Amino acid sequence: MKLGIFSRPWLQILIVGIVLFIATDQAMRLTGNPNYFHHCREFTLEISGQKLLPAGQLENFWEYQHRSMLNYMEQVLYGVRGLVTNKVNGNPVPAKVLVENHDLDESFVFATLPEGNYHRPIKSGTYDMTFSSFGYYARTFENVTTEDMETL
Repeated sequence: MKLGIFSRPWLQILIVGIVLFIATDQAMRLTGNPNYFHHCREFTLEISGQKLLPAGQLENFWEYQHRSMLNYMEQVLYGVRGLVTNKVNGNPVPAKVLVENHDLDESFVFATLPEGNYHRPIKSGTYDMTFSSFGYYARTFENVTTEDMETL
């Protein structure tokens, strides 16, 4: 199967996956980046100091780095995840999930409807986590312990 000018599907995937853009906090605000305004976690992987790599070098870059990229994609699935629900009726609740005293900025994620699920990738350690939502009392769980390569 031939995809565009490349004969190997993984080359096209690599090209699609490479983002050669360095975003600063200010640039994200000025450009109206939806990730900034929706408090999403964003990651940019620079595989070269050169913006446009010659097509002949892409296979080598893939061989040098694909294991690290795949390991990273696996690692972001670890951390703290769960459901936020109403204690009385079990209905999902949209809530802010904050890791106390962790980051300077944006150390929270949202539990979203329709399930009330959240996922917060985080390095191993012990954290206090606060759950809050409009119309509910905030609740803090102290000493939540996470380990690398695990999901709590």
